[in-house]
Amino acid sequence: MTSQLINDLLAVLRLDQGRLDSAPCSPEALLNLSRRAESELGNPLPSDYFDLLAQADGVASRGAIIYPSRTCLRNADPEYTYEEQGVVEVNLGLRHFPEFSDFIVLGETEFDWLVWHIFSQTAQARSRATWDVDAQFDRVDALF
Repeated sequence: MTSQLINDLLAVLRLDQGRLDSAPCSPEALLNLSRRAESELGNPLPSDYFDLLAQADGVASRGAIIYPSRTCLRNADPEYTYEEQGVVEVNLGLRHFPEFSDFIVLGETEFDWLVWHIFSQTAQARSRATWDVDAQFDRVDALF
């Protein structure tokens, strides 16, 4: 994913008034995430997902969530704080469902799981209700 595509994506999210309170993920944290994903999930994360995290470590806007590099506390407003699971933690929690075995979940919307299909190396939006492919792309940024 090019730097310009990432900047354009983040600009749209900012204009939407969605939450974009995440600092960029540090190079050290990205390296740690890469190692954790391979060790704990058994597969690497797509490189353009790392490009996005380098700009903003997790995003929530318009009901879509891009999972952060690690579990962290988020402030939805000054009076409400909640724990948001990181991408590895989310995937470890979903591994007991057979339909998730060939995928890495990178985010979600109200209606779809935003996933990386490990074998076809494609980004997909899959229906939460039916698991049908609603959209498929060669790049992760196209999901968002």
